[in-house]
Amino acid sequence: MATGRRIAVIGPHSGTRTLLMGSYFEQARSDAPTIPEALRVLNAGGPVDFHFGCQLMPNANLSAADLQTAVALAQAADYVVLALGISNPALESEGSDRPDTLLPACQSQLAAAVVAARPKAVVLVLVNGGILSIDELKESVPAIVEAFYPGDSGGTSIAESLFGVINRWGKLPVTIYPAGYSDLVGIHDYDMAKPPGRSYKYFTGQPLWPFGFGLSYTSFALAQPYVLPSRDLGADPQPFAVSVTVTNTGSRSGDEVVFAFFVPMDLQDKDSLPPLPRSKLFAFRRVGLEAGQSATLEFQVVPRRDLLLADLDGNTSLHPGRYRLEFTRGPDSEAVTQEVLVQGNAIVVWPFPAS
Repeated sequence: MATGRRIAVIGPHSGTRTLLMGSYFEQARSDAPTIPEALRVLNAGGPVDFHFGCQLMPNANLSAADLQTAVALAQAADYVVLALGISNPALESEGSDRPDTLLPACQSQLAAAVVAARPKAVVLVLVNGGILSIDELKESVPAIVEAFYPGDSGGTSIAESLFGVINRWGKLPVTIYPAGYSDLVGIHDYDMAKPPGRSYKYFTGQPLWPFGFGLSYTSFALAQPYVLPSRDLGADPQPFAVSVTVTNTGSRSGDEVVFAFFVPMDLQDKDSLPPLPRSKLFAFRRVGLEAGQSATLEFQVVPRRDLLLADLDGNTSLHPGRYRLEFTRGPDSEAVTQEVLVQGNAIVVWPFPAS
């Protein structure tokens, strides 16, 4: 967003302060800025208006007057920040499960009206702990920021990121499922692999956004070679290093995250194992790079720590067989891969029950 323009912040999180912190904090900062307050500091004198629209309460309603006010603010603004989400403890908390992963109905109604009024000027900022399935808004909103509960400096971080003062975006630590997913899995069924599966390890459907997804104001790339020579680790696997080079190929500085996954390919004792995960994260590195700058990241792979799977008896072990290591910037990005072979017998690292 450019500074000096009129901004309208609309939604139940447009004026929240302590709710940006979730509920796990000792004492809330009384001077923690709200999203509109933080935007005003950076907006070079441009006006910032805000309106709650509806409350962060179960079964909250959106009145005709509040809807009219929100739409009028949106129509008068150069940019609209839709500050939506849920809150702890009103809408999510320990011991209180949500029936679905949808936005509260009043917020969906508010968002639809605001987006219809200013379809190309809206940035959606989500404040939440549990995931939110926003299937329709994904298709209609130009930009979406998943802030989760960003803490007492969250308002400032959101404002700095929207204005482009900083470019330190992260990657999703969870899979964002579509709206109908909660109808397909039982809340009391903890079988991760049961179709359609849970998490990036087992989910076989099409997520709204996959684990590890994240965008930036610049662009990055991993350097070749993309396929490294295979490695035989023998029956007594020792730690080894894999180096991956990442380059900022864009025009401004920014942060990138490189993930390290392993994929079990062909394990000798797979009959003693539950369904194998599609992949499993074992490390990640975050790096800040200036435009045109490259960095070589060294990952220390410790097989007895990083390539473990739990068997049907609950023992966590390193199992003989072939694995593929994947070093990637996220889903659908290029990847540096290496196959490794573990020989011999399974090595129990964490026996069950623990002694």
